Amino acid sequence: MNLSLDVHGHDDGATLAVAGEVDRHCAGRLLERSLGAVREHGPWLTIDLTGVTFMDCGGVEVLLTIRCRSHLMGGQLWVISPSAPVRRVFGILGLDAVLAPPVRPETDENITTCEEW
Repeated sequence: MNLSLDVHGHDDGATLAVAGEVDRHCAGRLLERSLGAVREHGPWLTIDLTGVTFMDCGGVEVLLTIRCRSHLMGGQLWVISPSAPVRRVFGILGLDAVLAPPVRPETDENITTCEEW
C-alpha cells in the first residue's frame, strides 16, 4: 500500500498532509504519525486529505480516534481538502459535518483556505 505522511509544525499546532491509500493495513501508520504530531506540536491538528486516492473504514476509524484524542487533550482536529474518494466515504457515513473545519462565528465561513468540500 502506498501512503505518504508529511508533518509541518506551526505556532498553533501542526498540519499533516496525507497522500495515497488510507486503509486498514496502513491506518496504524497514520495514527502513529498523527499522535506524534500532537505530542510534538500540541493538540491542534489539521489533516489535509487532498492527495488521498482511497479510504476505507480503517482510515475513517483512525480519523475519529485522532479527533477524540485531540479533544481529550484540549485541542481540535480539522480535516481539510478531502479528495473526491474521501468526500464520497464521508457523505455515505454522514461524517462530512463531523470532520469538517469549524465555522468562524463572525463570518459563518469554514476555517480553510483550501478548496471547498
